[in-house]
Amino acid sequence: MSTSRQDDQLPEELTAALKREAEDVAPDVAVALQEARRQAALAADQPRRFAWRPLLGVTATAAVAALALAVGLNLRAPEPVPPLPMGSEFEFVVAQDLEVLEELEFLAWLEEADLGAG
Repeated sequence: MSTSRQDDQLPEELTAALKREAEDVAPDVAVALQEARRQAALAADQPRRFAWRPLLGVTATAAVAALALAVGLNLRAPEPVPPLPMGSEFEFVVAQDLEVLEELEFLAWLEEADLGAG
């Protein structure tokens, strides 16, 4: 029971000690303290406004991260195109020879057309 009695007396003792100390404070310090108390009381009476700036920063960061992810996923290297199936080297050589033959035939046709026109 002595503990609860001491607990009850503690705030009273602290208040008395603070009042004794406050008597020794210089007048300019006392005025500054009163002004600080007044401003704190005014601030406590005003309702708090929601801080939008941190929320906007988080939202902007999330939007930039989502944009970077979307762009990064779309800029992946394209899948390589598989080569055309060629049966053998012989077929490849024959295909090239046919292309050369077509080009030679075209050039011959152009020469004939030039001779016929001239």
